[in-house]
Amino acid sequence: MISRCWLGLVLVVAVSMADPLATEACSCPSSGPPPCQAAWAADAIFSGTVRSIDVSKQFNGDNRARETVIQFEVEQRFLNVPSGPVEIVDDESSSCNYRFTPGTKYVVYARRSDDGRLTTDKCSRTKPLAEAAEDLKYLSALPAAGTGARVYGRINE
Repeated sequence: MISRCWLGLVLVVAVSMADPLATEACSCPSSGPPPCQAAWAADAIFSGTVRSIDVSKQFNGDNRARETVIQFEVEQRFLNVPSGPVEIVDDESSSCNYRFTPGTKYVVYARRSDDGRLTTDKCSRTKPLAEAAEDLKYLSALPAAGTGARVYGRINE
């Protein structure tokens, strides 16, 4: 007779083998970074509305590999955002992908992937615009790109 403990272990192993991607867990710090830290870690930041979400299969030898392309209509460009619509690309194999809803407005903190495309995840501080008052306050106070800086001081010999 198999003990209940062993039966549970066999069940967990069987489920893990059936879909190994489903057992991955995303782990982010519980409080998340403040807006200033998230902004300095991002390659691009904008607010906008999700216009479309397209999931396509990638045939790179793995029948399960998929890619999601989320297209945004940008309303406000805070950092390094090209003109026109913006696309965020996610690899479907990650459990940390941010799940966007068409028609919803977001503040997006994005990074550039190795191939130069923008991507984001649950740990990046990306969130619905309705929940982003603190982010908008910080991001709106950032100086415009290219405003330069001044250095004051005295050189002593």
